[in-house]
Amino acid sequence: MTPLILATAVLLQTAGPAMQASEPEMRADSAAVLSAPVSERPLRVGPDKVQHFFMSYAIASFSYGAGRAAGLDRETSLYGAMAGTLAAGVAKEIIDSKTAGDPSIADLFADILGAAAAYVILRQVH
Repeated sequence: MTPLILATAVLLQTAGPAMQASEPEMRADSAAVLSAPVSERPLRVGPDKVQHFFMSYAIASFSYGAGRAAGLDRETSLYGAMAGTLAAGVAKEIIDSKTAGDPSIADLFADILGAAAAYVILRQVH
């Protein structure tokens, strides 16, 4: 599945009525989902994860472009962009853990997916 198709599916998934459930309903639903076998669990991704995906994608793309504009070779720009993007994602989660934010492994996973999508596309740029 391409990153664009995955992102579109995620956006469509977040628009459903499940986003309007109360907190106790969401907890009960979460408990039911987590007790089900992994193969039967629905894909539920909130808008925050979509934001993490696209922000990481954008950071990686712009970082790559900045590296190339600065005269770096293709490989150095690409790997520098990936390292910087992942460092930004980790830093965001660390800041969330030290402040009133909500640190999440799922957020970090969305960051990694966004960086990976950018990597796949930027590998094709010559």
